[in-house]
Amino acid sequence: MEKYRINQPIMEILKDEKKNTLFVALILLNKPGVLRQVAEIFAKHNVNILSGIHYGSADKKESI
Repeated sequence: MEKYRINQPIMEILKDEKKNTLFVALILLNKPGVLRQVAEIFAKHNVNILSGIHYGSADKKESI
């Protein structure tokens, strides 16, 4: 399995013979609908979201 790191620790790609797995942290605007828009872009490009964790403080304009 090959491992590539891009902009540590924001993105990591694990490649093997059968699939590529991408771990990514996104900083998004902290407002309703933004995560849905990102998920729609992933779906449009046939990307399967296997799991996710999100955190956003109510007093911040952005969340991770």
